[in-house]
Amino acid sequence: MAFGLRLIRRSHRAAPATGIAADRGFRHSFLQGFATNIANPKSIAFYAAVFSSAAPAHVAWPTFLAMLAVVGVMATSWYGAVALCLSLKRVAVLYRRAKRWVDRCCGAVIMLLGLRQLLR
Repeated sequence: MAFGLRLIRRSHRAAPATGIAADRGFRHSFLQGFATNIANPKSIAFYAAVFSSAAPAHVAWPTFLAMLAVVGVMATSWYGAVALCLSLKRVAVLYRRAKRWVDRCCGAVIMLLGLRQLLR
């Protein structure tokens, strides 16, 4: 719940204006994005919360590994689509305009999910 509250409190901050980075190729970009995401404690906390609430208590190893594989494919697909979408100038400008409300809505959803987990 603290992540959600922090996201709401910091929603007034402007999104950093970034220029177009030099194209270093798909492999470099993928590895940079992967390293950034895997080092982000919010991502780890999010996936830990999802698995703790969605996985059965005594799941078999093959099922658990299949769940991890599905999450890996879905996360890679999602973050790849977001990166491609936000790399379009028009979409990036629209996001910067809506950032305050996007952050507030996401913060509220995260807080509600945390509250739900707390009350279980």
